[in-house]
Amino acid sequence: GHHGNAILSKHPINHFENINISMSKFEKRGFLYVELNVPKLKRPLHLICTHLGLFQKWRKEQLEQIANFIRQRALHKEPIIVCGDFNDWNIYATDFLQNQLGFQEAYFKSHAEHARTYPSWLPLLPLDRIYYANLKLTSVKLLTGKVWHQLSDHIPILAQFDFE
Repeated sequence: GHHGNAILSKHPINHFENINISMSKFEKRGFLYVELNVPKLKRPLHLICTHLGLFQKWRKEQLEQIANFIRQRALHKEPIIVCGDFNDWNIYATDFLQNQLGFQEAYFKSHAEHARTYPSWLPLLPLDRIYYANLKLTSVKLLTGKVWHQLSDHIPILAQFDFE
C-alpha cells in the first residue's frame, strides 16, 4: 500500500517476507522481515521494518502481531533490529517490546529519552524508533541538516552496532 517499507543492505539477503498487518481496508500497513548474512556475525541478523497505524488500538494489535511473528520463530534469541515509524507518541511500544521480548530502544538507551523525529521542520513527536536485542549498540544519533530535511518529513535516526 501507500505505507511501504524498505530495507537496503550491502550484505546478502538470505530471506525476506512482507507481512500484512492492516487493521482496515482503507489504511494498508505491514512489516518487512529480512534475514541477512553479516560476515562478522556468527548468526544471521534479523531485521523488521514497519510503519504502524494511526490509532492506538490498531498499533497495539499490530505490535502483538509483530511480537508473535518474532516469538514463533524464536528471533528474540537472535541478533535482531525492529525499526520504523511506530506512530507511537504515547511511548507504548517501548514498554511492550521491552517487557515482551527484552528489546532496548537505541536512542532511549543512549540519551535517556525518545528521539523527537516528527515533523522534521519542528520535531515534537517521538514517532520513529530502532529497537534491538542481542547486539552491542555503539552509537545513535539524529541525522539533521538541510539535505536530510529535504528527504522526509521525519528526522532519520542512525544507530551503529558492533558485530564483533
